Amino acid sequence: MRQTFHIRFAFLCCLYCFTGCSKQEETPGQYSSFDFRMDGSRFIPNIGVPSSATSFTLAGTILTTPPTPLPGGGKYSFAIADGMGEKTVLFAGNDTSSEIIATIANGGPIIQLLADSTSIYSVHLGSRINCFDHEGKAVWSSAIQGFPKANSIIAENTVIIDSDSGIAAINTHTGKNVWVYPTTMSVVGMIYDNKSKLIIASLSFNNSDTGDSILCFTSSGTIKSSIVFETTRIISNLCLCGKEKGKIAFGYLGKPGAANNQRTMHVAVYSGIQSGNPKSVSDHELPYLVTNLASNGQILLSSGFRETGGDLQSGIDAFNADDTMKLWQRRFSYPVVLPPAINEKYVYLSLTFSTQAEVTTQSIFYTLDLSNGKTLVELPVAGAKDGFVNGIPMPAGEGELMLADRSRPVIYYLKP
Repeated sequence: MRQTFHIRFAFLCCLYCFTGCSKQEETPGQYSSFDFRMDGSRFIPNIGVPSSATSFTLAGTILTTPPTPLPGGGKYSFAIADGMGEKTVLFAGNDTSSEIIATIANGGPIIQLLADSTSIYSVHLGSRINCFDHEGKAVWSSAIQGFPKANSIIAENTVIIDSDSGIAAINTHTGKNVWVYPTTMSVVGMIYDNKSKLIIASLSFNNSDTGDSILCFTSSGTIKSSIVFETTRIISNLCLCGKEKGKIAFGYLGKPGAANNQRTMHVAVYSGIQSGNPKSVSDHELPYLVTNLASNGQILLSSGFRETGGDLQSGIDAFNADDTMKLWQRRFSYPVVLPPAINEKYVYLSLTFSTQAEVTTQSIFYTLDLSNGKTLVELPVAGAKDGFVNGIPMPAGEGELMLADRSRPVIYYLKP
């Protein structure tokens, strides 16, 4: 039986090399500072196995977003936001230099950056949305009702913003509001399905007695489908997965148990959500809170942690998104807080070792073999204050990865 499993998995990996290694960008050249890709997959180019770490210090104070890749092959490879006061600055840089390309007054802190082949979009805590070109020239400024969160995405020629007042769409070329969907429900996550041309959002009442919903919007803001998942509390990002990338995965809390009233923790994959005919493909109960998902299409990764009474459950699990088979699992003695990144061969993630002492510590950057979950390299990232680096491992071009420090204006570059 074990031999059959390994032969089957090897076949799937070979099949994926022909069908998935050339995985198309669902939204070409469009990036988010938190999810990286608009489909929630956190899929990145094959950087290889990083074996060295270097750092670059920006002339800033406190970074408020992770770095966002800038496509197009221009002067700089990333943008990042800095500043918590009345003035916020926007940096652009690479692994040798950086500069302030824009200063924004009275906009509030930037909580998320998005970028496409021509523009950078800054989402501010105080309802302001600004657009700049890659040189920092202001293109337009807009505003929405309520206070934005950090789930915004780009859906082709619109920026889709979530706030505590609802969901709003802004035209990327003009800055004009296209449509608004008002709701008092909390938007947990949003993705864009380029195949169906639908914007897909998960909404929660944040109430243990009420089921959460997933809504699918057309580009004009019309609701194509609305599905309520009874006794389900969605707690992760949404993620397109499967060989055809038409299935949707999410982590959730299930119905409270009768014995201790604690809710079970799951990762689920559904088909048919876009058409309004949901069908459960798989459902796996896990010992940790499934807060982060990633997928290269065929393979789905869930990750997260749960700590109760000094007992820590922390890990990553890999599943085949189409036939529901569990492929491997890893458990860690420290919390898996930050989202792993994935490609057709590797899993990239960082574990942190925090301390209250004012001393330099280090984070450990892992490269895992996607076929079996085994560690290929543990790379120390020295000097990260409190042992913490921020955000998903981001590609800096096609040959290296970048991470940002939590409390200092430092970018770390990880290279093969």
